[in-house]
Amino acid sequence: MRAKRYVIVGDGAAGMTAARQLRHGDGAAEVVVVSDDPHPAYYRAALTNYLLGELRDEQLWATTPSFYAEYRVERVLARANALVPERRELWVSHGWPIVYDELLIATGARARVLPFHGAAPRGVMTLRSLMDARAITERLAERSVREAVIVGGGSLGLEWALGLHAHGVRVTLVVRGRTMLPGVLDQVSSDLLIARLRQAGVQVLLEDEVVTPVGGRNAELVGAELRSGHTVPCQLLGLAIGIVPNVEFLKQSSIALGASGGVVVNAAQRTSAPNVYAAGDVAEVAGGILGLWEPAQRQAKVAAANMLGQATSYEPGCHYLATRLFDLDFASVGKTGGQAHAGSGVVVDFPQGTGKIAYRKLVFDGPRLTGALMLGQREERVRVHGRLFKRLIDSKVDVGAVASKLLDRSFDLRAWVAGQVVPAPSAAAAGEFRGAPAAGGFSHIKR
Repeated sequence: MRAKRYVIVGDGAAGMTAARQLRHGDGAAEVVVVSDDPHPAYYRAALTNYLLGELRDEQLWATTPSFYAEYRVERVLARANALVPERRELWVSHGWPIVYDELLIATGARARVLPFHGAAPRGVMTLRSLMDARAITERLAERSVREAVIVGGGSLGLEWALGLHAHGVRVTLVVRGRTMLPGVLDQVSSDLLIARLRQAGVQVLLEDEVVTPVGGRNAELVGAELRSGHTVPCQLLGLAIGIVPNVEFLKQSSIALGASGGVVVNAAQRTSAPNVYAAGDVAEVAGGILGLWEPAQRQAKVAAANMLGQATSYEPGCHYLATRLFDLDFASVGKTGGQAHAGSGVVVDFPQGTGKIAYRKLVFDGPRLTGALMLGQREERVRVHGRLFKRLIDSKVDVGAVASKLLDRSFDLRAWVAGQVVPAPSAAAAGEFRGAPAAGGFSHIKR
């Protein structure tokens, strides 16, 4: 009986997690990874740390140099051109098909760009790949960027503004809406973030957007024209406005695509075609695309288990986001901001007149915690508490008896959670990538 051939398209967080699990589950199988990225898997969420100079190239890699040999994974450097599920064929740019028994689509996503007319001048950039990050650092090393405009009020826009500001660049942040991180932050926490940005010298323009870049001599960027009529001088225009799933090679196939542009999957990460699965930024789960590192890994584990014949379902739990801004840490878990329903109970801790920024909000549905939003200085240990609150929410623990104490600084939250919730598995036990870079603060948002 011939060995099974598992083919994975893409070698990011989802692709490499699946490759590892497939090899553990079937030692005799062929495991083939197809990717057009010359770099092995790396931590996309750490690219802003790389931009800040906190990480070196070798600290970005999410796999060891020996990974492919150790796990007997064949890596094909090629672009996926077409998929023919009826014949179980993946056609690649080399001009020939790779036949598979089981296939995982883990092609991820690319940065969304604005529909400018004509060719964009040099200086319009995105921050999605290692090549993007290197191009930005090269511009900074040339000292050709004195002013920058960043478009987008999400986590990437914030982190990008932080990275450029650290290099002495005058930054203008342009946000289409009235708040930062819409749907996550409430008005109070958004205002606190904006105040901290402005205090540092970052100009924040709300309810405005870039209409077109302005080119100068030799097609170099010299400014950004806004809908409000103003033109902001800049030599770098950074686009942080979301992602677009990489599904072009599927357009002529029978694979169903969703409203968000991703591959529609069920709880087993199966697509509409037999023996074809999807995970990560390309997968549309319950009508949406998460764009987060850890969910991509969990989806890949579920997909790999089902490819191996082990019936498993994806249980996402509540969303957890974390990032930093200058001396502030931010964490959001579950339903916060505009997501909390009208009948929710809310507890807020917002001490004022202390000279420090500290804002914490918990959202309850009866005796259960459903959301947590925290912003504060590093000593507030925002991320530690965020992880603990996530465990309470995912485990649906009845917190009624201690609800009034959860934000009390004298309350030992870690000990109480440990007594109520089964310990979360370690990264090693879960079969995840090797440890994340040690430099503090990189976001859990994968972009």
